[in-house]
Amino acid sequence: MNMPETQIIKTHIPLHPSDPNDFIIVDNSSNRVASNFIAKEFYNPKTGLASHPISQQAINCVQFLREYFNLPILVNTDRINGRTYRNYTATNGAKTSAHMLAEACDFNFDVPREKQDELILLIREDLLRQGIIFQQLFELGCRGFGVYDTFIHLDTVPIPLYPAFAAKRKKHQYRGTFYGFWDNTKKLRLLEPSGDLATNVTSEPTIIETTTKEVKKAAGTAVGFIKDMTSPQAEDVLMDVDEVNLGYLVAFFVGCGLGVGVAWLLVKKVFY
Repeated sequence: MNMPETQIIKTHIPLHPSDPNDFIIVDNSSNRVASNFIAKEFYNPKTGLASHPISQQAINCVQFLREYFNLPILVNTDRINGRTYRNYTATNGAKTSAHMLAEACDFNFDVPREKQDELILLIREDLLRQGIIFQQLFELGCRGFGVYDTFIHLDTVPIPLYPAFAAKRKKHQYRGTFYGFWDNTKKLRLLEPSGDLATNVTSEPTIIETTTKEVKKAAGTAVGFIKDMTSPQAEDVLMDVDEVNLGYLVAFFVGCGLGVGVAWLLVKKVFY
């Protein structure tokens, strides 16, 4: 981690002297930094610097996915959305953002949106299951995994060395090591992987849980049920109703029928 004194970056979280990340300097040049990437693909002019550091391990993680899927990747530098490598000397970023340590990459795939959705879903499911993609990224030093509707976040922050990160990343473990995982997808959560990209991937039962919740909510009254089930959202949900939820529906209507029958017998007994 030897950098000229004029290029030392002041961060909100001091760089730990034992940080295992290997940093390289990237600029707006075509110098190759990985098999499929050049320096300017990781350079953000918003730093106000002619060059800035970036973790080689973070680049290696992105390179792995580039080779794994054999698809082009766009790193979200300033030319994408300005998230990556924020201005290190400013206060416009989260103080516990791995971007402030130059140890993170946000990126998406340079493919049509529909295919990108499938890829993000596939990666999301693999990360949830600690599958082969997760394991390979973990071996490369990745310790932060974030999934969003339009991009993926990976970072190589050595969590034990930075208390601010250690406090936040203590929910997930792999082989006795803590790591961060967050799922910030919204629209994609309602979809499931399909086609060739979804081969051997088991989806998290998000839709099943949502459908069951709708049915239980509707169990209050027949009027409430009809109102909920005829809404646009409910129409989308009902398209994916499975056998479990059909069971809820059948049980609901059978219960209504039995209730009406019992009520009629009581009325008949009292008044007739």
